[in-house]
Amino acid sequence: MTILRRFGFILFLILLASTYSEAQSPNKNGLGPAPKNGVFHIFKGKGKQKPKSVAKIKREQDKKDKKKQAEYAKSVKQNQQRSFKIQTPKVQARMKQNQKDITDREKARKKKISASSKKVRKKYN
Repeated sequence: MTILRRFGFILFLILLASTYSEAQSPNKNGLGPAPKNGVFHIFKGKGKQKPKSVAKIKREQDKKDKKKQAEYAKSVKQNQQRSFKIQTPKVQARMKQNQKDITDREKARKKKISASSKKVRKKYN
């Protein structure tokens, strides 16, 4: 009887230890998250900082993107001018008038939007 009790007690301890170890590991491979800023979050650090090389690469990439956008805008403008020049004078006049109409419509639309938003601002202020 005592051997059976001892065996049962040892089995109970093994089961208890295995459930305790599973409770300590938050993910499947048993590795928990890295400790955060300081012990018990008392000391707050600057957080994650990027290396200077990464920041330099990002700046260069932004510079390239801006240059690319400027070149694209320039090419679009040149294409518009070229397509305008190859038209007959009647078509050119019509194109100019269309452009004026478009700008007038846009101004009216923006004016209408700003007027309606003024009413809403007054309502909620």
